Amino acid sequence: MAHITLNYLSKTLGMHQMINVILPEDKSSMSLLILTMN
Repeated sequence: MAHITLNYLSKTLGMHQMINVILPEDKSSMSLLILTMN
């Protein structure tokens, strides 16, 4: 599984957020899991 972690500072909310995007290796699967931590 491909695990992509994006860290960014939200200018509108003024808080630091971390988004974990997990992509399954199976291309036939369109499922995308996004976990957002505030």
